[in-house]
Amino acid sequence: MVDTTGAASSQAEHAEISAAIDEEIASWRRIFGMRKPSVDAKDLLRNASRDLWRALEVDRTVHPDSHETTRQEAIDALYEMANLASISDDDAQRIFAESFAEQPTPQAENVYDFETGEPVGGTATSLIKSSRNFVAGFVPPDYLIDGLLQEAFFYSLTGATGAGKTAITLRLAASVATGALFAGRETKKRRVLYLAAENPLDVRMRWIALSQHMHFDHDSIEVFFVEGVFKISQMIPRLKQEAEAIGGDFGLVNIDTGPVFYEGDDESSRTQQGQHAVMLRNLVEEIPGRPTVIANVHPVKNAAADNLIPAGGGNFLNQVDGNLTAAKNDNTTELHWQGKYRGVEFAPMHFMLKTATHERIKDSKGRLIPTVICEWISETAKEDMDAGRLADDDKLLSFISKNPKASQAELALLMGWKLFSGEPHKSKVARGAARLLKDKLIEKTRAGYFELTDKGLNVLGSK
Repeated sequence: MVDTTGAASSQAEHAEISAAIDEEIASWRRIFGMRKPSVDAKDLLRNASRDLWRALEVDRTVHPDSHETTRQEAIDALYEMANLASISDDDAQRIFAESFAEQPTPQAENVYDFETGEPVGGTATSLIKSSRNFVAGFVPPDYLIDGLLQEAFFYSLTGATGAGKTAITLRLAASVATGALFAGRETKKRRVLYLAAENPLDVRMRWIALSQHMHFDHDSIEVFFVEGVFKISQMIPRLKQEAEAIGGDFGLVNIDTGPVFYEGDDESSRTQQGQHAVMLRNLVEEIPGRPTVIANVHPVKNAAADNLIPAGGGNFLNQVDGNLTAAKNDNTTELHWQGKYRGVEFAPMHFMLKTATHERIKDSKGRLIPTVICEWISETAKEDMDAGRLADDDKLLSFISKNPKASQAELALLMGWKLFSGEPHKSKVARGAARLLKDKLIEKTRAGYFELTDKGLNVLGSK
């Protein structure tokens, strides 16, 4: 029997799982998940066992302290693959025993003793695979969102608070459930499960407003929600049972947000962050339909727009198939990726964050309550917006020159910038002033007002 209890040392218990083993496991999980009926599951399991054995032999040398923990992780993953492919425990045990050379049975090509690395039975071919064996069992990837999200993959969407993560994932959910284009890309129509944990009320308001904007019926669309925070590790059986009861076959799971489901006791622990990512990734296997899973997450502390890596760093990143990013600039958000992305690279996509209302969203006095949704903007539209923003900056520069002691509220009224309530849009002035300060066209006086620099005067004079 294959040992599945490997007693790890206390040092190994806290060691990180090898990234190479993680990559190998993730690769074989995808192959099993996308296996066609014509591909023999037992042959795939043999190939997976042999490939993981080779990776483990390397790991034994490179990471001796954590090898037992890593080995157990690999064996557990193989059992999960066997279960996914409906291979019985007896058949799986037999395949493992053959592949790990603990039974002297006739062996297929490239099988070596798990402990010694010697050919089983004294005869075996080279560790080098033929092209035929190398591509055996390959299943081409399929896209949920053409050229962006692959089916049964796990992604993080990293962005600062207010960067537009929820707006983007709600639009994504609606696009997948209706089969509508997402950012101009074809979408496979699938059912969606949305974990609205961080702020269910806000998500509900946005969803109602989005239904009006995208013209879908929020009472009948096949998007299902789970409200509030719970322990995923404890609730998986119930989630799975309820998902199956309403028909299963989910193609997308949105987790909003990942950090609120963290079950560790130390958020600064990279190892626990890696385990957290594994738990989220496992929803691919646990939710019926093997959905694509996207977790909205926060970046490392004080992250700039060019460093949107999930909190947890490499340990979290190792578990995802891609780290998408949301970086806000004024009222637009750029969707791209950083750190890791399996697939063909894509150009940045841009979304406009818009204030929206709906007749169902009113306060106790009957007044409309604004909420935020997003809308994809094409490259041409983005260029036009950038040109418009530049024109606004020039106009603001002129008003500052003519009104050197104007407050931000007064500048907002001069610019015609107002909030939904009719109040001056002071934060928009602040963002415009920040751009002018960055370009060194203005500077702040000791009294708190703005005044033009020599460079600003030259720019204004050239207009």
